[in-house]
Amino acid sequence: MEHKDAVSLLLKTASLSLPEVDAAKATKAADEIVKILGHLALAINQAGAVVRQQICTLDSFCELYSQRKKYLLELGRSRPGMNEYQYSVFTTWEISIQKIEEKPEQHAILALELLRIFSFMHFDGIESATFQQAIESPEMLDKGVFTSSLLVQLMPSGWDQILWGRAVSVLVAFSLVSVNDFGSISLHPLVHEWSRERLSENESKDAWETAAMTLAASITRLGTFVDWQRRRKALPHIDALLLHDQGYLFMDGCMGCVMPRSIAAQKFMIAYHESTRSEKVSFCIH
Repeated sequence: MEHKDAVSLLLKTASLSLPEVDAAKATKAADEIVKILGHLALAINQAGAVVRQQICTLDSFCELYSQRKKYLLELGRSRPGMNEYQYSVFTTWEISIQKIEEKPEQHAILALELLRIFSFMHFDGIESATFQQAIESPEMLDKGVFTSSLLVQLMPSGWDQILWGRAVSVLVAFSLVSVNDFGSISLHPLVHEWSRERLSENESKDAWETAAMTLAASITRLGTFVDWQRRRKALPHIDALLLHDQGYLFMDGCMGCVMPRSIAAQKFMIAYHESTRSEKVSFCIH
């Protein structure tokens, strides 16, 4: 929502009754809160409820939020009989996931897998072309770790634009992602973080690895302008991926796992080298 409207919503939901001399101070504090909440209406409503319940003040919300984000947003949910939102931010999204899980169709299964993969990429500028190039890449499709991923298994005959479109439409319908006029996919930063944090350790590892192999497979070693553009576009996603690396890139294992990881590291190194990001080149050769 618009910034001005977000600030007004927060102050109204908090039900503050302040002397006029404090109005500017309250507005300034509210301004900072709506920024860290990404102008998400549901989160702002719950932040206001937390302040109204005197769990914290407007001034102390940002500091407490940085320490106990999930706790604060859970506290904002309503109790029986209260005229507020029935569910917390995180509970609302979990219900959305449950609704998608109830759908047996392949596009619903793919939608959930895409959300897991997206959570290890940058939350903005996700393009279907990245996934199409990965699916069609002969370099990675003969590597077991990528071939066995759910992403590839759901498209056994190659890239399926209809299946992709229907899967993304499911995520859009539940407000988990948005798509701009150019087809670029974005997640709200809170959705992006939540979708990653809700994963189990094994789910996190699998999703990270699939994201890594997808990005690596979409990057070519060719020197054309188009290939250079692809590598440049991949950089924010590689950055986000490596930010959450838990030693996965250099993890020991079978040759079928080590080889594709080695290829991924080489591809990332090429992209970083071209952008003169030498500190990241050294990470990729670990």
